[in-house]
Amino acid sequence: MDKTKPTLGYWAIRGLVANLKYQLAYQGVDYNLIQYGKEGVPQWHEEVKPKMKGEGMDFPNLPYFIDGDVKISETLAIHHYIAAKWKPELLGGSDPATQSKMKMLDFIIYDFKMKVTMPQYQSDDKSKVVEAYQQKLPNILDFMGDHKFLTGDTPTYHDFYFFEAFQSSAFLTEGKIYEEYPKLKQYHDNMKNLPGLKEYLETCEEREMMFNGAPYAKLNGSAGF
Repeated sequence: MDKTKPTLGYWAIRGLVANLKYQLAYQGVDYNLIQYGKEGVPQWHEEVKPKMKGEGMDFPNLPYFIDGDVKISETLAIHHYIAAKWKPELLGGSDPATQSKMKMLDFIIYDFKMKVTMPQYQSDDKSKVVEAYQQKLPNILDFMGDHKFLTGDTPTYHDFYFFEAFQSSAFLTEGKIYEEYPKLKQYHDNMKNLPGLKEYLETCEEREMMFNGAPYAKLNGSAGF
């Protein structure tokens, strides 16, 4: 492992890490990737997590990101750090009103991700996923308005998180989510054609990886873009 590069760690699924890989690809950041498989569950909880706590990670969790002395967890915090260090324009404007709106959006897209993901672990009823995105998605698309991305005509770090957040719903509905929300389809196309991300999505391992953790998720699968 190249210790001069940052390290990203997560389970060997798309889960909460694929979105981080998209942002890293867009920003052109090279990094080490550590993946924990099923056999790594006890390894993470019993060995790695306590060790990281002892080595200075305040809240050890997956995903985590290590960049020299910086050791952080939680997906959106990692997104923020990656943007701040390598492409600050992804943070949005620096004025208090804009930054407050960016933080608000953190909670909105996190809530969307959790609402559409949890039913996939709780039952094999796809209609529960549909109900979840039908409840949450219209407000997000209204917020986006006529912009190409969530907050304007250039992306922020939120877009990489949100782009992945609806991929499992698109898979489970066989693309019908895009028929319900044509604006989402246009947004999807805008995202997947971003320089750096476009090339990554064409060959990335996420195309073959499961969305959720097996065997825990009742609804699961893999899909390209």
